[in-house]
Amino acid sequence: MLLRWITSDMAVAIRMASHGRHSDLMIPAAVIDADARPARRKFHEEDHFEVASGDRTYYQAVDPCQWVGLYALLWPSPGVLQIVALQSAPKRQFAGARRPP
Repeated sequence: MLLRWITSDMAVAIRMASHGRHSDLMIPAAVIDADARPARRKFHEEDHFEVASGDRTYYQAVDPCQWVGLYALLWPSPGVLQIVALQSAPKRQFAGARRPP
């Protein structure tokens, strides 16, 4: 099982980060079952995981045009999954980052 069942007394914050063209989820490592997920086993001391996915061509483009975005939205195509292990909570990890308006 990817995520453990969470009761009301175990509630956690899942944050969203904006990277301009796409957004990521910041998931606390404590809610990911270490026995089921290879990333959790490999990075067992990390505090959070940043998770993102999307159309491979759009996601990896340096500066995608509107047509690449439209293609990614309308046609089935290969995708990517990015998982980044964070050593501390997102607020500390990205303390100097610019916040969107």
